[in-house]
Amino acid sequence: MRYNGTPYMTGRKLAVVAAMLVGLLLVGWLGARTYGHLTSINFDPNDVTRCDEAAAHPEDRQRVVQKGVHDDEILSGPAVKACDEAVYAHPEVARFHFQFGRALAAEGMLDEAAESFIQAWEMKHCAAGAYLADAYLNGIIEVNDSEDSEETAKDLYQKSAECGFAPAQEAYNRLTFDPSDYNTPTAMEALYNGDIIELNSYRPFAAMYLQGIHDYLAMEFHPYGPECPQLVEPTIVRDLEAAAAGDPRNVLERLLNQGLIKLAEFSTYFFDTVWPGDLQRYREYLLDIGRKDGVRLTNRYGCDPDSITAQIYENIKVFADAEQPLLETLEQENLEELGEKLKDQFLSPATEERPSGSQP
Repeated sequence: MRYNGTPYMTGRKLAVVAAMLVGLLLVGWLGARTYGHLTSINFDPNDVTRCDEAAAHPEDRQRVVQKGVHDDEILSGPAVKACDEAVYAHPEVARFHFQFGRALAAEGMLDEAAESFIQAWEMKHCAAGAYLADAYLNGIIEVNDSEDSEETAKDLYQKSAECGFAPAQEAYNRLTFDPSDYNTPTAMEALYNGDIIELNSYRPFAAMYLQGIHDYLAMEFHPYGPECPQLVEPTIVRDLEAAAAGDPRNVLERLLNQGLIKLAEFSTYFFDTVWPGDLQRYREYLLDIGRKDGVRLTNRYGCDPDSITAQIYENIKVFADAEQPLLETLEQENLEELGEKLKDQFLSPATEERPSGSQP
């Protein structure tokens, strides 16, 4: 009987096809494992992926992981790979674009990161706006001739903060801090920048003013909230008082302070701007404007540990810790220079509108 090979060939073909199907299923299964189950037909946008674990921001309200990682904690290699795969598999998920941008930035691929932030922001991912603002400020994204990179960044920070990304508010505050909003612009600018050398050039008067800020923040039942007193360090008061009036334990400084008071009573050059010879009135005035500027700080920036108020107070502590003796201050700055700085830095508002209790 002659052998017919057709059934045999058909069987081989079926075997090959079956093997190919198994192979495809295996590849699909491995692909799903590679993408963290992203390729699953039943993918839920709230599912945690390897991209989330590698590059979610801790303060991003749109994250799906519990904690997240800070910028300097991102392992760029694995994060880039995981988020590249996530974006490829599900480009409709905004957070993947944002997290891919963070991973790329950690890898040093700043231009590519900016493109991802743009995509995420256009898809209404709140945190992306702040990172996009950073890109404008750092010159990674160029603006048109009619635009200003700082103004563009301000707008993005503000919108990102309003959208719910808290770090954007802190960045916006830093960018918009204006010393002219306060009673003593020069002293406040020096305090904001941590310029202790500038503050030391009129240390006695700066100490009184800074003690006013301290006193307001230290209020036991603070009108803003309990977090404000938590910022303060009560022990700095002694150092601030010593800077203003001399160390009471130092006989020479105590006598010098008394001598200054006597000198002021007869001086018309230094202290006749508002209250001739009345140093106690000046002290009360400087404490008062310090308290008022403390109110402005807390009303605008609050008292969170990362706030500008906290930054200002940290610099007050640095100023107090410097413990520059009154004698040393007067060796560096003569009375004429101190008198001019008192008028220029602290009494300008008082010459235009006398504080309550002043005499004409």
